[in-house]
Amino acid sequence: MPEDTRVDSNHYNVLCAGMSRSASTWLYNAARLLVSRRVGADMVFGWVEDIEHLPAPTNAVIKLHDYDARLVRQSSHILYSYRDIRDVLASMKRIWNKKPSVETADRLVSLYRRWTEKADYIVRYEDIIADKTRVIEQMAKTLGIEDPDPQPIIDEISRMSYFSDGPKSLHNQINLFHKQHITDGKSNSWHGHVKPGLIAEIERRHQSWFEECGLQPVSS
Repeated sequence: MPEDTRVDSNHYNVLCAGMSRSASTWLYNAARLLVSRRVGADMVFGWVEDIEHLPAPTNAVIKLHDYDARLVRQSSHILYSYRDIRDVLASMKRIWNKKPSVETADRLVSLYRRWTEKADYIVRYEDIIADKTRVIEQMAKTLGIEDPDPQPIIDEISRMSYFSDGPKSLHNQINLFHKQHITDGKSNSWHGHVKPGLIAEIERRHQSWFEECGLQPVSS
């Protein structure tokens, strides 16, 4: 089967493939709750590395970041969120103490290219923060779910935390929150967290990406 051929399925095999630190966990939970309200308990959900396979004909909502051609072929829908990569680098530094680098920025943009070629729904981080009701309505439309009630979903996600359920591991096994999952949360939070020289190099290397996403480089 060619890599770009998607499975024609009557079931939900949904990939929530957001960029790291782009409200991708919120996106996953919104999709999980939407699908569960549609199909009931007949579903599998969680982080990709915790799930061995997508067991047809069971419905599934899977969160992942790295591109996986096999899962893309098996999927019914792909949802993708993204964020200013400068903010992503700063957020990674705050939550995991991961040193910002050109290599990480390159990988974020590369994954963005691959996922957005396949995604059925693409949403920007700031749009999720600004209007969750609209985002859920748009997701429901993409998933073929009529007349969603966004507010209970928004309320339920707002109450979620690392400790709300599941064993005390790296992440909650149901909602996938980590400890101290939400850090600053603001746009342009990279000021003071990522060195100006590195920012300039990233903007130079990925000028076309910044232009495509409507983001203003510091140097312009």
